[in-house]
Amino acid sequence: MRNIIFDKRVKKYWGDYYPLVERIINSQIHSTTKVSPAQIIYGNAIDLDRGILLPNVSSRHEKMQLSDWTSRMLTAQDDIIRLAKEHQEEHDMHHIAMHSPERTEFPINSYVLVRYENLEHKPPSKLHPYLKGPYQVVNYTGSIYTVRNLVTNKLEDFHITNLQSFEYDPLLIDPRKVATVDQEMVDIESILQHQGQPKRKGNMKFLVKWSDGDETWEYWSTVRRTEACHKYLEEHGMRSIIPREFFD
Repeated sequence: MRNIIFDKRVKKYWGDYYPLVERIINSQIHSTTKVSPAQIIYGNAIDLDRGILLPNVSSRHEKMQLSDWTSRMLTAQDDIIRLAKEHQEEHDMHHIAMHSPERTEFPINSYVLVRYENLEHKPPSKLHPYLKGPYQVVNYTGSIYTVRNLVTNKLEDFHITNLQSFEYDPLLIDPRKVATVDQEMVDIESILQHQGQPKRKGNMKFLVKWSDGDETWEYWSTVRRTEACHKYLEEHGMRSIIPREFFD
């Protein structure tokens, strides 16, 4: 549910998606237990896939006593639970055998996802992904990694245990765009004009055109780290006030 909402940007309409996600989860065969949650609870008494692609068709069954039918369903349920338990135990033993205490390292310039830094590592809401980011690794000292926020360009430090590699296809995915969605930000399309003097850049204001069509006046502190601002400064003879960290 979190992933669908994040990818499709439909947080306002999560209620429309919930029943569909619920059906998928309840009917999907779990990779570990080899059975679906619906089978464990109801045996073979219901089929959650009926009527999804083709119209419901009433099948004819021989008549039998309700007690006999119930007995057959309970037997099937017992068999399913037993098999699920056996598969789960096999999976757990394999996981224990293959577990390695070796520390994972993240190369400089690679991208990582970060766990939320609270006691239970919970996201802000049930509609947020469990991990935030991605961020770009810029440095590390021992177990502490310094990463760059792709939206604000600010540097933040995290312990290695809170990091996870961000796997993506560079031909299809732009990590910055993913980070923008994660932080519910809107990109700056361009800077249209400014007020104030470079000698007092802290008091300067810039008219920002956002990617969603809005235009607002923003202070220097808001736009100073953005490419759009740097381009505007270059074009208007104010290159000298671009922060040095962005010079090649």
